[in-house]
Amino acid sequence: MWAAARRWRPEMSIERLLLGIAVYFTLACNAPFWRALLASRGSEGGSLAYALAVGVALTALNVLLLAPCSTAGPPNPCWA
Repeated sequence: MWAAARRWRPEMSIERLLLGIAVYFTLACNAPFWRALLASRGSEGGSLAYALAVGVALTALNVLLLAPCSTAGPPNPCWA
């Protein structure tokens, strides 16, 4: 039983890995952007919805920019 558990390796698709990296870039690598965004909105109504919409848009942009680098094979434009 333990031998099978040691041989098991988690599997993740390229798309899920790409989404995880994009979410990380959106949340962790843009701290000054998020501070400025939330400070500019103040305590107005709908600021949470606005921040979520900007977060989704920024994550989608990160996925769009990272997707060409995630393809396998020789014609990869990022590493050429």
